[in-house]
Amino acid sequence: MTVTNVICITNILRYYPTVQLHGIGEVIVDKKSILVGNSAVTARCRRVGTEGDYVIKCYFRDVDDLGDIYPNNYYPEALFVYDIFGYTDLVDVVMLKWFPGESLDKHIYNPECNFRVLSHNFDAIAALFLDNHNMHGDITAQNIIVETHGEINIIDSIESNKNINGNGTEEYNNPLRAIFIPDKHIDDHAIVIISSLLAALAIDRTLLERITMFGALHIDTYNDFLISLIAEVLKDRDDIHYNILQMLENNTGTINGLSLALRHAVMEIIHDYDTIL
Repeated sequence: MTVTNVICITNILRYYPTVQLHGIGEVIVDKKSILVGNSAVTARCRRVGTEGDYVIKCYFRDVDDLGDIYPNNYYPEALFVYDIFGYTDLVDVVMLKWFPGESLDKHIYNPECNFRVLSHNFDAIAALFLDNHNMHGDITAQNIIVETHGEINIIDSIESNKNINGNGTEEYNNPLRAIFIPDKHIDDHAIVIISSLLAALAIDRTLLERITMFGALHIDTYNDFLISLIAEVLKDRDDIHYNILQMLENNTGTINGLSLALRHAVMEIIHDYDTIL
């Protein structure tokens, strides 16, 4: 598909009162929610005649084995598009449940953000995720939705472990990921980074300013510098999360005991809260 298809998909979602999707039916698109990603145009929508919101992903690039990745929510050739030259195409669509809230990468800049609550909730859901042997392949701050009271949802997760995104997002990847066969530990590195970062921000919010300033420089050693900043805050102030961060040392792709460590962190926060009360 071409850039023209991206424009056509976007225009259909933006300007049509309702959009007909084969196998799904008519949907009403939230025009303000339309985003263009690396391989798909996404938008929040509502199916006509039903309750509840969804997100549709209309693919303008070929993605291998979408049917295996999303066996229950994949609709091949569901959207009919045509471009300004009169050419037509059929676009594959994936429809998933919509989670209200904002992505973590935006929420952390909210002055009312409660990092202690976020840290607890992320550790809890990450431990459950690992205990269930789930595999995501691209856990990032963009793929974590924070609801009104700090509840967390990890979105864009695949439905089948048969096919995992081989690339992920560089800032969250194990540096050796490219040579590993994806397994249940594929998300360990990203979970450690996010867990330790939120714990550090719960101690010192000013860390966010230093991270933002450094990240804007696009330096190749961003990950190493980020980890050193987090470690500086956690050391001697949060032993559990400091030890979780140290799990990245000599990480060959498998971090054993991560789920247990996260559960210990959750229980420690609950204990501290009870002590305060």
